[in-house]
Amino acid sequence: MFSQSLVRLSEGVGEVFRTKPSLPDTDRLLKFLCTGIFLKIIGRKKNMARPPKAPAYLDEIAVRQWKEKSRQLSGREDLTPADWSNLELYCVNYSIYRKAVEDLATRGFSIVNSQGSESRNPALSAKADAERIMIKMASLLGFDPVSRRRNPPETEEEDELDRLA
Repeated sequence: MFSQSLVRLSEGVGEVFRTKPSLPDTDRLLKFLCTGIFLKIIGRKKNMARPPKAPAYLDEIAVRQWKEKSRQLSGREDLTPADWSNLELYCVNYSIYRKAVEDLATRGFSIVNSQGSESRNPALSAKADAERIMIKMASLLGFDPVSRRRNPPETEEEDELDRLA
């Protein structure tokens, strides 16, 4: 029975044993367990998922943001497939925001329109819309301090509330 459990463990984790484990393989199992890899695998949440590559249509700014934020979410072990579309929205709007800020720095808050009169730079509206969406997505994804406090990461350690129950 112990050997069968080890075979299942090795299939789930990857090839740990090249042959079917037997009693002499317990030394190899002990070495495997001591590396800490086993603890990481057991501690992983079931809803964890590796982020896919950034969508092909994203520009360079959005791709950099995708890589940074997906690493941040993966590091917290808090990324599910349901989050990918929110991350995509965040990255797209971050890029729009950055381009709008650049346009405002270049052309200013007012521009000369096609009729020759001054009007409000459309980048102001684009920036405001992108900010609004970024703030919402950042909150949903836990990028801001308030949402991180509201939804702290789960730990295996027992806290005061666990001891009261």
